[in-house]
Amino acid sequence: GIAGVCWSCKTLPVKVLGSRGDGDDATIAQGIRWAADQGARIISMSLGGTVDTQVLREAVDYARSRNVLVIAASGNGQARGNRPSYPAAYSDVLAVSATDGSDTVTGFSTTGDFVDISAPGVGVWSTVWTPSGDSYAAANGTSAACPYVAGAAALILSLRPELNADQLMQ
Repeated sequence: GIAGVCWSCKTLPVKVLGSRGDGDDATIAQGIRWAADQGARIISMSLGGTVDTQVLREAVDYARSRNVLVIAASGNGQARGNRPSYPAAYSDVLAVSATDGSDTVTGFSTTGDFVDISAPGVGVWSTVWTPSGDSYAAANGTSAACPYVAGAAALILSLRPELNADQLMQ
Protein backbone atom coordinates (compact mmCIF):
# COMPACT_ATOMS: atom_id res chain seq x y z
CA GLY A 1 0.00 0.00 0.00
CA ILE A 2 2.98 2.35 0.02
CA ALA A 3 4.95 3.54 -3.00
CA GLY A 4 8.68 4.06 -2.69
CA VAL A 5 11.10 6.42 -4.38
CA CYS A 6 12.55 3.70 -6.62
CA TRP A 7 9.49 2.13 -8.24
CA SER A 8 11.14 -0.92 -9.79
CA CYS A 9 13.89 -1.67 -7.28
CA LYS A 10 13.93 -4.92 -5.37
CA THR A 11 13.79 -4.84 -1.58
CA LEU A 12 14.98 -7.38 0.94
CA PRO A 13 13.16 -6.78 4.23
CA VAL A 14 15.13 -7.97 7.26
CA LYS A 15 13.39 -7.89 10.65
CA VAL A 16 15.85 -7.11 13.45
CA LEU A 17 13.57 -5.41 16.00
CA GLY A 18 10.59 -6.61 17.98
CA SER A 19 7.01 -5.47 17.45
CA ARG A 20 7.54 -2.51 19.80
CA GLY A 21 10.80 -1.44 18.17
CA ASP A 22 13.00 -3.04 20.80
CA GLY A 23 16.09 -5.09 20.09
CA ASP A 24 19.80 -5.39 20.63
CA ASP A 25 22.94 -4.72 18.66
CA ALA A 26 23.77 -8.41 18.27
CA THR A 27 20.48 -9.05 16.44
CA ILE A 28 20.88 -5.91 14.33
CA ALA A 29 24.45 -6.96 13.47
CA GLN A 30 23.22 -10.41 12.47
CA GLY A 31 20.69 -8.78 10.13
CA ILE A 32 23.35 -6.53 8.56
CA ARG A 33 25.63 -9.49 7.89
CA TRP A 34 22.76 -11.60 6.52
CA ALA A 35 21.67 -8.82 4.12
CA ALA A 36 25.25 -8.36 2.91
CA ASP A 37 25.58 -12.11 2.37
CA GLN A 38 22.34 -12.12 0.34
CA GLY A 39 23.79 -9.58 -2.10
CA ALA A 40 22.20 -6.37 -0.84
CA ARG A 41 23.85 -3.29 -2.33
CA ILE A 42 22.15 -0.84 0.07
CA ILE A 43 21.14 -1.37 3.69
CA SER A 44 18.69 1.19 5.07
CA MET A 45 18.34 1.31 8.85
CA SER A 46 15.67 3.45 10.46
CA LEU A 47 17.09 2.70 13.87
CA GLY A 48 19.95 3.59 16.16
CA GLY A 49 21.13 4.18 19.69
CA THR A 50 23.64 6.28 21.59
CA VAL A 51 25.97 3.40 22.49
CA ASP A 52 28.84 2.50 20.14
CA THR A 53 29.32 -1.27 20.30
CA GLN A 54 31.98 -3.46 18.76
CA VAL A 55 29.45 -5.94 17.40
CA LEU A 56 27.59 -3.20 15.48
CA ARG A 57 30.82 -1.59 14.23
CA GLU A 58 32.12 -4.96 12.98
CA ALA A 59 28.85 -5.71 11.19
CA VAL A 60 28.94 -2.35 9.39
CA ASP A 61 32.59 -2.98 8.47
CA TYR A 62 31.59 -6.42 7.17
CA ALA A 63 28.88 -4.94 4.96
CA ARG A 64 31.16 -2.20 3.67
CA SER A 65 33.87 -4.76 2.86
CA ARG A 66 31.28 -6.39 0.60
CA ASN A 67 30.59 -3.13 -1.26
CA VAL A 68 27.32 -2.36 0.57
CA LEU A 69 26.24 1.24 1.18
CA VAL A 70 24.90 1.48 4.73
CA ILE A 71 22.41 4.28 5.38
CA ALA A 72 21.06 5.05 8.86
CA ALA A 73 18.80 7.53 10.64
CA SER A 74 20.74 10.13 12.65
CA GLY A 75 18.29 9.91 15.57
CA ASN A 76 15.67 12.18 17.12
CA GLY A 77 17.69 13.23 20.15
CA GLN A 78 18.39 16.93 19.67
CA ALA A 79 16.35 17.84 22.77
CA ARG A 80 17.99 15.07 24.82
CA GLY A 81 21.59 16.22 24.47
CA ASN A 82 22.07 15.73 20.72
CA ARG A 83 24.32 12.70 21.29
CA PRO A 84 25.54 10.80 18.20
CA SER A 85 23.44 7.82 17.19
CA TYR A 86 24.97 4.53 16.04
CA PRO A 87 25.31 3.15 13.42
CA ALA A 88 24.71 6.56 11.76
CA ALA A 89 27.72 8.13 13.52
CA TYR A 90 30.20 5.70 11.94
CA SER A 91 32.19 7.52 9.26
CA ASP A 92 31.42 4.95 6.58
CA VAL A 93 27.65 5.11 7.15
CA LEU A 94 25.52 7.67 5.31
CA ALA A 95 23.74 9.46 8.19
CA VAL A 96 20.31 11.00 7.50
CA SER A 97 18.61 13.80 9.44
CA ALA A 98 15.04 14.97 8.83
CA THR A 99 13.67 18.13 7.24
CA ASP A 100 10.25 19.71 7.64
CA GLY A 101 7.87 21.15 5.05
CA SER A 102 10.10 24.23 4.71
CA ASP A 103 13.13 22.05 3.89
CA THR A 104 14.72 23.02 7.21
CA VAL A 105 16.37 20.47 9.50
CA THR A 106 13.85 19.70 12.23
CA GLY A 107 14.29 20.63 15.86
CA PHE A 108 14.13 16.95 16.85
CA SER A 109 16.82 15.65 14.45
CA THR A 110 20.10 14.68 16.02
CA THR A 111 22.69 16.85 14.29
CA GLY A 112 26.46 16.99 14.20
CA ASP A 113 29.51 16.47 12.05
CA PHE A 114 28.52 12.87 11.37
CA VAL A 115 25.28 13.81 9.55
CA ASP A 116 25.73 13.61 5.77
CA ILE A 117 22.35 14.45 4.26
CA SER A 118 18.77 15.39 5.14
CA ALA A 119 15.47 14.24 3.68
CA PRO A 120 11.76 14.80 4.36
CA GLY A 121 10.91 13.55 7.84
CA VAL A 122 7.69 15.29 8.89
CA GLY A 123 4.25 13.99 7.94
CA VAL A 124 5.60 11.07 5.91
CA TRP A 125 2.74 8.70 5.08
CA SER A 126 3.70 5.20 6.21
CA THR A 127 2.44 1.84 7.32
CA VAL A 128 2.03 1.38 11.07
CA TRP A 129 1.04 -1.37 13.44
CA THR A 130 -1.81 -0.71 15.85
CA PRO A 131 -3.47 -3.04 18.36
CA SER A 132 -6.38 -3.35 15.91
CA GLY A 133 -4.10 -4.30 13.02
CA ASP A 134 -2.01 -2.79 10.27
CA SER A 135 -2.87 0.73 9.20
CA TYR A 136 -1.46 3.95 7.75
CA ALA A 137 -0.41 7.15 9.52
CA ALA A 138 1.79 10.19 9.12
CA ALA A 139 5.23 9.57 10.67
CA ASN A 140 7.81 12.06 11.90
CA GLY A 141 11.48 11.40 12.47
CA THR A 142 14.81 10.57 10.96
CA SER A 143 13.55 7.00 10.59
CA ALA A 144 10.93 8.34 8.17
CA ALA A 145 13.61 10.32 6.28
CA CYS A 146 16.11 7.47 5.91
CA PRO A 147 14.13 5.47 3.29
CA TYR A 148 14.01 8.51 0.99
CA VAL A 149 17.80 8.53 0.84
CA ALA A 150 17.96 4.76 0.34
CA GLY A 151 15.43 5.01 -2.49
CA ALA A 152 17.39 7.78 -4.17
CA ALA A 153 20.59 5.74 -3.84
CA ALA A 154 18.79 2.76 -5.39
CA LEU A 155 17.66 4.96 -8.30
CA ILE A 156 21.27 5.99 -8.86
CA LEU A 157 22.36 2.33 -8.83
CA SER A 158 19.66 1.45 -11.34
CA LEU A 159 21.33 3.89 -13.77
CA ARG A 160 24.93 3.33 -12.68
CA PRO A 161 25.22 -0.26 -11.36
CA GLU A 162 29.02 -0.16 -11.68
CA LEU A 163 29.35 2.35 -8.82
CA ASN A 164 30.91 1.03 -5.63
CA ALA A 165 29.58 1.92 -2.18
CA ASP A 166 32.05 4.80 -1.70
CA GLN A 167 31.15 6.34 -5.06
CA LEU A 168 27.44 5.93 -4.32
CA MET A 169 27.87 7.56 -0.92
CA GLN A 170 29.48 10.58 -2.57
